[in-house]
Amino acid sequence: INNAYNRMTSEEILKEYTAACVNPGREVTIHYASDGKSAKGICTSILADGSMNVSIDGKEVNVHSGEVSVEGIYS
Repeated sequence: INNAYNRMTSEEILKEYTAACVNPGREVTIHYASDGKSAKGICTSILADGSMNVSIDGKEVNVHSGEVSVEGIYS
């Protein structure tokens, strides 16, 4: 696997990762470890640094870390 990714550009890796990722377009719950709070929103995109943009109450929020639960993938 390492050899395959070593031959890919960062853009190709991001495209492949995003295609396999279940988060974009789905409702997610973000659980923040720092204060124990959580927020629900829609994942709108995965960025090149591995973070994701989430629309929460109409505002785009960039999420770099924390636990994320994806709603409805096992129903």
